[in-house]
Amino acid sequence: MKALHPSRQRDRFVPGRKPGLCNCLCPVICGTLLLTQSALELRAAPPPQAPNILVILSDDAGYADFGSQPGSPDFDLITPRIDSIAAAGVRFSSGYVSGAVCAPTRAGFMTGKYQHRFGFSNNPNPQLGDTGLAVDQVTIADNMKALGYRTYCIGKWHLGSAPQYHPNVRGFDEFLGFLEGARSYFSLGTPGPLLRIERNGASEFPGGEPGTLYTTDLWGDEAAAYIDDHVLNHAGTPFFMYLSFNSVHTPMDADPVRLADPRVQAVINDPAHPQRQELAAMTLAMDENVGKVLDRLTLHGIENNTLVVFFNDNGGAEGSNSSDNGVLRGSKGFLWEGGIRVPFFVKWPACIPVGQVIDEPVIQLDLLPTCVAAAGGSLPPGQETDGVNLLPRVTGQVVGPPHPILFWRTRGSTVGQSAVRKGIWKLFRQDAVGGGLTSLYNLATDIGETTDLSAANPDKVEELLADLTAWECSIIEPLWGNPQNPTGEVLLSGGASVLNSDLGYQLENPGPGFGYGLNEERFPLPLTHDWSVRFTMDLVDDPALEERGFVVLSGGTDTADAIRLGVTASPPRMSIVEGMTGTGSQVALSAAPSDPTDYVIAYDSAADALTLSFDGESVTRSLAGTYTQFNYTGYATRESKSQFSLMKSDTDLRVTPVTQLFGNGVNLAFEFIVENGPAATLTLEASNDLINNWSPVAGAVLTDLGGGRFRFQFPQGPDSREYYRVEAAR
Repeated sequence: MKALHPSRQRDRFVPGRKPGLCNCLCPVICGTLLLTQSALELRAAPPPQAPNILVILSDDAGYADFGSQPGSPDFDLITPRIDSIAAAGVRFSSGYVSGAVCAPTRAGFMTGKYQHRFGFSNNPNPQLGDTGLAVDQVTIADNMKALGYRTYCIGKWHLGSAPQYHPNVRGFDEFLGFLEGARSYFSLGTPGPLLRIERNGASEFPGGEPGTLYTTDLWGDEAAAYIDDHVLNHAGTPFFMYLSFNSVHTPMDADPVRLADPRVQAVINDPAHPQRQELAAMTLAMDENVGKVLDRLTLHGIENNTLVVFFNDNGGAEGSNSSDNGVLRGSKGFLWEGGIRVPFFVKWPACIPVGQVIDEPVIQLDLLPTCVAAAGGSLPPGQETDGVNLLPRVTGQVVGPPHPILFWRTRGSTVGQSAVRKGIWKLFRQDAVGGGLTSLYNLATDIGETTDLSAANPDKVEELLADLTAWECSIIEPLWGNPQNPTGEVLLSGGASVLNSDLGYQLENPGPGFGYGLNEERFPLPLTHDWSVRFTMDLVDDPALEERGFVVLSGGTDTADAIRLGVTASPPRMSIVEGMTGTGSQVALSAAPSDPTDYVIAYDSAADALTLSFDGESVTRSLAGTYTQFNYTGYATRESKSQFSLMKSDTDLRVTPVTQLFGNGVNLAFEFIVENGPAATLTLEASNDLINNWSPVAGAVLTDLGGGRFRFQFPQGPDSREYYRVEAAR
């Protein structure tokens, strides 16, 4: 067993010693607590012994990639311990999440309400500033602490990296994990604060991460150690543990030992799932560590009175990790069933009958009121939830669907998708930019959403659209990232839709021509000196489409003034084309690029030429057109969809703040460093809303402090604004 962290090395657990926790009195709990489906109305007294609660979350796993789920017999031997949760309790075959990507689902789970109500529709991004779970939202950990629970969070957080969003100030007594959405499973040496593994705000490995690190094993070891410590030192207190694996999110870091396991080697890679064995090895690692934690419950004699939940954060990311959503249409990022229907298992041996399969829809929003009800508590006045207490349904107290209707929306009201499920019917609506097209499906007979029944059922379409419109009146526009874009609106053309993705953008074009999105650059890329930009691209797999992804540089919004640079996977080639579909240069690649891949676009001012390169291969074009500067950058696809990171300038001017704004009551000052200077004109600007209405600050005096360091000092007046930036231009 892994040694306890020094902060928790008190009395060790002695095998054979009786733990302090006892089993709950199931008739008392199930008889006195389950009076209503709404946790808001629960007012029963706490039971003699509230259960421990363990919530396990996997990341980007496929709907079919568990032995207890239909569709993937090759994974039957990979997930026995996770499957045991379903066998010992309830498998919800219509288990949903309220987000189609990682963080929004987590925000919904934490609050028990549609995350759209407080603007958390996209993954947080430190580049966009203050993005995270709003501090006025009460979390499930807050609720459990108020009910006397000790709370633990292990693994991936992804709900904001600023101090006000940290797990330890959002209800968790203990946190061991990392703050961002993805990182290597192996050692990163000494990573920065977003990717480092930390314990309660301090680096767990200040001298550098060990070479033996494998994060999935670390999460399992620490969860087990926390349980050991809890039984020894907090035996009279129940625990709430949130074990958030980053498995099986990319990168595809398979443990070599597990990759060589015969069970993994029996899994077949194929063109649609080229990294299937890596996925199996990563899934096996997660399953073994889930087993490690379940075994600890048994060892301490607390299994019977522990409520265990397992679910996945969104549909499988088939295009990036070779997961399999079985017969479900779509994948992560989409509101087809493959993007939002997930494995969802619950067990509580003391209270929940074993071997159940319930097909009525449930959603992860239900977990907050369910956990509060299991603990014998009620939500404080004013705390609203969209979830319901599931205990009456799973214990047989109530028969019938917990939810008459469920809703989804990605991003905002004009860019994204929305959907509603009511009974057996599901309405899917594409974003308004894509024409607001709607389709209707009968999920009872067509779980794969293959046949659009909207033309034959206009009344049902009208009914569901009215329901959706009414729900949308209760939510707000995303507070950031619509899509994840720090510079403002995205101009779309050619039928393209900009979707959310882990990399920053996902561009989809269902038509035969080019679809593209353009971002207006705050600092246009000039043609008077050399520069380069770097980005990451992931060609999303779709067997029916040729994989193509391109970046666009443009002086304006007319395609005649645009330059397209990118790759195709079949045949493997790289090209630079002026006028989007005009003349160009291309080279054959030695092989299709692996995904995701880093690319660099470099401009040579002396030769007036652009070069696109990656991994030692490149294509160069001397520009034939007349351009003054590139005011827009963007992305394009043809008959496919691809994911892209934000573009980052390597050699253009960059301004880095050195201090927060400070003042003496008369003047304010702002210090910063200018990189790649110094021949620059620097202007201090201010705004009240971060995105719009930037204007120069009157009376700002610039002082060169030397070494590329500068200071702006300016009067502190009644019109002082909240946000400041430095504009730098050559």
